[in-house]
Amino acid sequence: MKANATVIDNTFVGGASPTHFCKECGAMWRLWPNEGGWNLRSKECGKCCDNVPMGDQIEAMTHCFENGSLLQIGTSLGGGFFAGEMTVEGERFALVVAPKAEGEKMNIEYKLKDRSVYDGTDSDDDGVVNTGKMIDSNHPAAQFCNGLQVGGFDDWYLPSRDELMMLWRNLGPCRKNTPEQFREDAAEAFDTEWYWSSTEYARNSFYAWMVNFDIGLQHDYSKLTNCGVRAVRRFKI
Repeated sequence: MKANATVIDNTFVGGASPTHFCKECGAMWRLWPNEGGWNLRSKECGKCCDNVPMGDQIEAMTHCFENGSLLQIGTSLGGGFFAGEMTVEGERFALVVAPKAEGEKMNIEYKLKDRSVYDGTDSDDDGVVNTGKMIDSNHPAAQFCNGLQVGGFDDWYLPSRDELMMLWRNLGPCRKNTPEQFREDAAEAFDTEWYWSSTEYARNSFYAWMVNFDIGLQHDYSKLTNCGVRAVRRFKI
């Protein structure tokens, strides 16, 4: 499919925000699936991606906008760093990961006792709901995140399984396109270790899901296991 550029003002009026962007020049494009067409949604020149097969250097947006400007993964935002977009119950959110120095803790348990009792935290996508059910001293990982006050915000939580996988996909220390400050051994880099999610294993109350930030492997482990945690927060977009 060829792109026929129609330059639109950067304010994206009428809710017609971009859906794709050019990896070469950063031009932002809107795909109109019902009409089978594209138009240029930004004032960048777009010449390198105009009249080329869409898909060669055009990628779907995984970024949100702030004051009409493209917000790149890893950009400082809301007390931490922009980690990606997510949808929970039909509403879109920007996910923010806390700074490493204040929002990360290694070698911490998910739950200390009464592990035969389910926590009711089996949501794969909603870490806010999961964390809200574990705000007590029996759940050290969730309590650590919930107790943070970072960047003027106090709504930090332990990410769900899906949210934690988003952090690895976009910010994993060994990933190809990870922003520089999150690459291995950089200031904000995740350790190449296991991190707890807030999602317990639905088939066994003794276990919860974790993600390995070296290769992105997911696994269920005993809630007594010592792992890392990295807090997140979110807001509607």
